[in-house]
Amino acid sequence: MGTPKHERQHIEQRREVLMQRLEEQERDLARLVERWSSKNVNLQPQIERRENEREEQDMKVVRASIQQLREEVSAMEAQLDVLNRQRTQIKVQIINAAQLVATTATAVCLNPALLRRDFDAVIIDEISMIPLVAVVLAVLRAKKRVMIAGDPMQLSPIVQTERKQLERELPELNTWVASDLLTYRKITIFDAIEQKRDASC
Repeated sequence: MGTPKHERQHIEQRREVLMQRLEEQERDLARLVERWSSKNVNLQPQIERRENEREEQDMKVVRASIQQLREEVSAMEAQLDVLNRQRTQIKVQIINAAQLVATTATAVCLNPALLRRDFDAVIIDEISMIPLVAVVLAVLRAKKRVMIAGDPMQLSPIVQTERKQLERELPELNTWVASDLLTYRKITIFDAIEQKRDASC
């Protein structure tokens, strides 16, 4: 038996093939329906009746095939749901058992397993690019120590909305999402240089 990842990839590939077949069958059905609706009314009634019966039978076959493909796709989607749940459970088990977890700030915000786990120490790098709210969420997971590193001259958090618009319309959102810790604490590159000088004395 393959790993959940390989099994999931196999099911996704199989589903893609089935979806292609389903699209082909639906196109065939559309062509049959078009032929059905555009029949020449001047044909002899007996010939027309026979052709209509044959086309009706063809459409029944195509519809049955489409229904079967849809059922197969639904079954595969159900299998994918099971695999996704299993993958989530495995991730939770790994996080709970790990002594060291390396992740992104976004994952900390979005992963419930990380938000529930406490750590002896939390280390945050590139602090200038991380929204303040994400920093707070990460720091709250530390039981003993927090280490923060960053450069005040680096880029600030990336936001899609104009900062001036945020400051004007949503000042709290601007503070927590569009600002970083260094900006919030008003720490500049000159402060960092001064601290370095003090440490060397």
